Amino acid sequence: MLNYVWIGLIVIGILVAVGNDVSDEIRDPYRNGRALEATFEVQQSSAAAAQRWQGELVISGAAFNAFYGTNVKAAEVRQKAEISVTASGKKTLTLLADEATPKPWSLMAANASQKGKLSATVESMTLSPDGKSASVRMVFEPIRFVKIRAVTQAALDYAATAVSIAIGSAKTPTKGTSKPTASTTKPKVACRLTSNVRISLRTLPSSSTKVKTITVINNDARTWRVR
Repeated sequence: MLNYVWIGLIVIGILVAVGNDVSDEIRDPYRNGRALEATFEVQQSSAAAAQRWQGELVISGAAFNAFYGTNVKAAEVRQKAEISVTASGKKTLTLLADEATPKPWSLMAANASQKGKLSATVESMTLSPDGKSASVRMVFEPIRFVKIRAVTQAALDYAATAVSIAIGSAKTPTKGTSKPTASTTKPKVACRLTSNVRISLRTLPSSSTKVKTITVINNDARTWRVR
């Protein structure tokens, strides 16, 4: 019964996720395919041909809000990033998300091709004369179907948990014997009786179990009852 409940919840979740993703396609909150202009402050670059720059991507809060339709309160948005150049000369910016990353960048990075790292194609890059900053124009990788992917991942996690529980239950050892019947061996107990053929009732078992007894009688003998 519980499985049917989970399946029903997953189906409902998928339907809701599809509706939200369709809404995202219409509203385009991630600005897929649209170029964003910002400043890249260089903190470190590779030595010889300068094929990699590390630093911060900087954009004013007003420009960020105007582009994404958000309401960031900070005067400027700063995010760790790096720019690399391939052998063919193509430049790629990688935004390194962290706890301070504002939305929608944080959501975009969480659903990027490389989780936590949002990549962008750099269309143009102009270094300042001192090489400490650069004006960049970039297009982030497209982000789509965020909700449906989240629901699908949750369903996969649930299935993995169910399989783990099933495997764990199968491996649990059973207590007791594995045979349908079991037997026990009662040890032989010698109950010492009184001498001179006088039998003390206190020395006999209180149980009503019938037992065979062997009695030996003489003047100096002791009487034993063997069970």
